[in-house]
Amino acid sequence: LIISADSLRADRISAKINGESITPNIDKFKEEAFVFEDHHVTVPRTFPSWADLLSGEYSMSHKIRDMFPAPEEKKNLGSAEFPTIGHYLQKKKYKTAVYSNFAGDIFTRADFGFEEVHTPNFNAKILVIQKNLEFQVFLLPILTGSFLRGGDYFEEINGFSNLGDGDRLLPDIYSFIRKEKSNPFFLNIFLSVTHFPYSPPYPEYKKFTDPKYYGKYKYFKFVDPTSDSKPNEKDIEQIKAIFDSSVYSFDESFGKIVRYLKKHSLYEKTLIIITGDHGESLYEDIHGHGHGEHLRGPFITQVPLIIKFPHTFFKERESHVFKGVTSSIDIVPTLLEFYQIEANKKFPGQSLIPILGKQDWVDERSVYSETGIWFSDIGEHFFQSQRIMYPSILKMHQIVPEEDYQIMITDPFYRETIAFAKHRSIVNSRYKFIYIPTRDGVIYELYDRISDPLNQTNIAESNPYVVEKMKAELYRLAEEKEGANIIGDYIIPPAVNKE
Repeated sequence: LIISADSLRADRISAKINGESITPNIDKFKEEAFVFEDHHVTVPRTFPSWADLLSGEYSMSHKIRDMFPAPEEKKNLGSAEFPTIGHYLQKKKYKTAVYSNFAGDIFTRADFGFEEVHTPNFNAKILVIQKNLEFQVFLLPILTGSFLRGGDYFEEINGFSNLGDGDRLLPDIYSFIRKEKSNPFFLNIFLSVTHFPYSPPYPEYKKFTDPKYYGKYKYFKFVDPTSDSKPNEKDIEQIKAIFDSSVYSFDESFGKIVRYLKKHSLYEKTLIIITGDHGESLYEDIHGHGHGEHLRGPFITQVPLIIKFPHTFFKERESHVFKGVTSSIDIVPTLLEFYQIEANKKFPGQSLIPILGKQDWVDERSVYSETGIWFSDIGEHFFQSQRIMYPSILKMHQIVPEEDYQIMITDPFYRETIAFAKHRSIVNSRYKFIYIPTRDGVIYELYDRISDPLNQTNIAESNPYVVEKMKAELYRLAEEKEGANIIGDYIIPPAVNKE
């Protein structure tokens, strides 16, 4: 099982509010698992992040680098060159399935290796239906089945962004487990409750929010990519409280799944992974709110990674907390080694099996991340002044009827520009190095992760040796995995095939 939540920040696991942990079920689970404290995703956007996690390959290799890949890009996933862990396990006769709510629409849009896909769809036709249903305020409680035992009259409702908790999914997940419990299965459960607008259900909503708060963010907080205005302190406290209540809701769902597995004598024999697809900025420093736009701070790429192996594996351990840096592309090689599956290829990540029970790598390890797509081309955000501009998503996207009316970016010029403009980072246990291409040259930022976790002081000029070393590592990686050329200081991605 992979059990995850969208935007799940690593620092919120085991965080305490008024002396009470917001993840009591995960805390108990950690006692039986291996915990990787410095774990990072490759792209802090849902579609490319999951593509990387499940394939063990970089987005710059398989080309799903944003939320709106072109048809030829999305078809790379699941191909002979880029199979996912689901495809490998299917050959071992595992039944594979994914269950998710609104953020999991990505699983309908490419071949992620799941025979069963129980997630909302996302295309232009469904968006029209959803927008019309949203205005039916008095009917929605009945249409969603939450009042007078109504039913799912419109399946499009399951894609609503304020229905991201696990309660609507758990009955179907339990049904799948009951049906397949005598057979090997790979189940991916991806909850959206921690993705903005943050939607903890009652009574979880009340857990950490202030009942006396009656500002504009009492129930939800959406992200406006065109605005960089910062709410006042009371508003920010409420937004963080809703987020923490959402994390608590995810933990509650996780606890229910664990109890169900134990009830059916499956828990001890099951490999279980907790992780996230990316983190979230919540107005720390100048970082704003959201994910994918920049790589500063510890909260965007850093997510939890907690792995519990079956009880027959590693009965004794010297340490269960690993402090070295790890990457989401490490998960596939780890699972392949555990299940003794030969992939006949070399992965860019590393299996974590050899370091289980240890606290750090023997040699220094670095991991790679890159930004997603910028949705807006306006605003006074710090990253807007540090980027190569291209139009907003509304001007670049196309609705492609032959691809089930999916929303895609198909123009080769835009796709090349998006790849060229990406910010990229190399992170090791001490430093974060960020490459920022602009029209006036390349900016290099270097931050001390230990003394400056929010990345407020750029120390690149005073540490030229470190910058050159990490820059060379980044350029080698782009040349090898992307087929990029280095011209001057710029990373030039390969041209998009215009046929």
